[in-house]
Amino acid sequence: QRQMCIRDRYFTRDYRFNSPHNLFMTNEKLNLIRQDWEVAEKTPEYLVWQFSLDNFSTSDEDVQEINIKYSRIYPYDVKYKHSTSTQNFLRYQNQQPHIDAVDNSQIFVTNLIIQHVPLEIYLDNEGRLAINTLGQGEADIFIAGQHISGEWVKNELSDRTIFYDSNGQEIIFKPGNIWIEVVPASGEVESK
Repeated sequence: QRQMCIRDRYFTRDYRFNSPHNLFMTNEKLNLIRQDWEVAEKTPEYLVWQFSLDNFSTSDEDVQEINIKYSRIYPYDVKYKHSTSTQNFLRYQNQQPHIDAVDNSQIFVTNLIIQHVPLEIYLDNEGRLAINTLGQGEADIFIAGQHISGEWVKNELSDRTIFYDSNGQEIIFKPGNIWIEVVPASGEVESK
């Protein structure tokens, strides 16, 4: 009962989309959470990711396409194609361009991270999952058409996940958005 009240107070469902992928938050509801939980004046105390326009992390491994298969049963295949003109990755879902519902443009990603995690645990018959994102594991980072092998580290629940290259250097991202695909051990990732 309490969970239903929190969901209704802080989130909005958009029934143009299939559940459970239709739960959204507005700026107004985010401000309501900040007010209700008395965090409006607090500053988070976590490490920020590093960005640089000219000195972002690079590698010698060029990549044009990344394919992610989350499940052998459910059709949630994801693909990213590198755009040489914008140096971003265009997102596809189930072989179709993934379109932003706000402006009808194709979703693009400047910095793409594949965060590999252990097998997920099914919590109930509804298919809800528990995925462990604490600890450390492998990561594949894609920036400006290049693949960087590395790892992720998150020691405490309150910590920000930090990404490192194979030499242990923290990843420096290109200014722009970051999209993290959390892929459990049952998923498959291929880049070419």
